[in-house]
Amino acid sequence: MKKIMILGAGIYQVPLILKAKEMGLYVICVSIAGDYPGFKLADKIYYLDTRDYEGILRAAMAEHIDGICTTGTDVALKAVGYVNDKMKLHGICYNAANICTDKALMKECFINNKVSTSQFNKISSLSMAKDFVNEYGFPVIIKPVDSSGSRGITKAASWDELDSAYEKAKKYTSKDYVVIEQFIDGYEIGVDAFVVDNVVQFVAIHGKINYFNGSTCVPIGHYFPLEANDELIKKIELECKNVITSVGMDNCSVNMDVIISGDQPFILEASGRCGATCIPELISMYYGFDYYQQMINCAIGDKVVFEKNNVTPCVAKLIISDKSGTIVSQEIVSDRTDINVSFDYNVGDHINSFEVGPDRIGQIIAKGANLNCNEIVSIELKD
Repeated sequence: MKKIMILGAGIYQVPLILKAKEMGLYVICVSIAGDYPGFKLADKIYYLDTRDYEGILRAAMAEHIDGICTTGTDVALKAVGYVNDKMKLHGICYNAANICTDKALMKECFINNKVSTSQFNKISSLSMAKDFVNEYGFPVIIKPVDSSGSRGITKAASWDELDSAYEKAKKYTSKDYVVIEQFIDGYEIGVDAFVVDNVVQFVAIHGKINYFNGSTCVPIGHYFPLEANDELIKKIELECKNVITSVGMDNCSVNMDVIISGDQPFILEASGRCGATCIPELISMYYGFDYYQQMINCAIGDKVVFEKNNVTPCVAKLIISDKSGTIVSQEIVSDRTDINVSFDYNVGDHINSFEVGPDRIGQIIAKGANLNCNEIVSIELKD
């Protein structure tokens, strides 16, 4: 029986764990201690911080694992690359993972390799932020370099907002620097891809549904396909492949955030793992292959096959609330047969008002292009 180590035990790693179990693999789950759903599904658990790549390497070597994998999070990616390098496993290397998990290194890589992206600077003081604004003007975006899930990212359009945005970004990083970027006006899309032995297997371009949380836009849904002309699609694909080559990503999923301004794509960020917010499920539904299975096959060194059937338009949205409270009732009220609904919480659980991805209550995935959550689920809260 082959062994796979999955980093993370949260809601976005659960489908990966379930698929590995379905494939007959011995699943070792690694995460900090907590009430995470993945722990109940794994064959063995290691309570380690997924950033502790030395501790994870020791556990991986002790278990003689055949592969290591994660999805939906950047936090664990460096450990994945480190273990792959040290144990000569099939997956993203440490150098590429390190670039993906430090937004300053990432932007430097983009600029050095002529990837279409916004101007930026690595800053360690408010005065450096002001110097950037004096050169490029407002609005700007300030980001922690090592956070995920849109934490600590703020758009600033004035001097007062610049100050608070800088302070917020510092709260969400373990580094002594953050990143400031030009704000590019346009609409945001997502791009996912997969690369095996330096050959890009597919480039999946999809629409993105965002929610403004008061500081920045957070993705709460995606849909396939993106309606765009052939010329723009070709530009996006070329930029995607340039990013993959420049960063050195190989034998892994790829996820990118892209802004379309006019007829030009600008790469905001890229990572060597699959995107969250139902992207693996949508890719599987759209193309007709099991994306989780192929991620696992790649990690354990088995053959990876992406056989595309007739594409099926599809959409997914997170179930969210604009207020905090305790769930009094939740139910599916739609009789649609083309939807899949899952709740992360039960009646009696407390939920937070939505600000970042982990504040989700659940998700809805459907065939077709339209999805109104209020017509599909009913949730009642009390303060």
